[in-house]
Amino acid sequence: MMIKKNYNNGFTKVRDIMFEYPLYRKQIDMIKDEIMTPYNENTDENIGGSRSSFSKMFEQDKYVLRTEYFKPTLERIFLNKRVVEDCLKEIDPNFKKYIEGYYFSNMSKQKAIAISGYSWSHLKRKRNDLFRRIAFKLGIFWTD
Repeated sequence: MMIKKNYNNGFTKVRDIMFEYPLYRKQIDMIKDEIMTPYNENTDENIGGSRSSFSKMFEQDKYVLRTEYFKPTLERIFLNKRVVEDCLKEIDPNFKKYIEGYYFSNMSKQKAIAISGYSWSHLKRKRNDLFRRIAFKLGIFWTD
């Protein structure tokens, strides 16, 4: 699940979005599983031995309520995923190797820099431009 944090600036928020990007599919699957098979609190039976039909009567309503509960989280995940994918389409292949290696594959920073073929200062400028575009598209406050 996404962790809510307080951010000092837009850079750290976008950085965390980039690190969470590979986990979005897993988060979506977890939410889908939670909606379809939730923890059932109504396991209590009557003393006489018969089951109450109350839980079966409102089963459809439970799915709607759970879906509405998770809707903002799912919308945020889908928006973040779409914006990151759109911005990644606009960058050059060597810089994309660095982004995919460092942020998506947990590669060390030095190895990702070596694979890209760029200097660190050049990568930093390109990374800041990419993060600024992502922040703008997501409506994240950005200061230079």
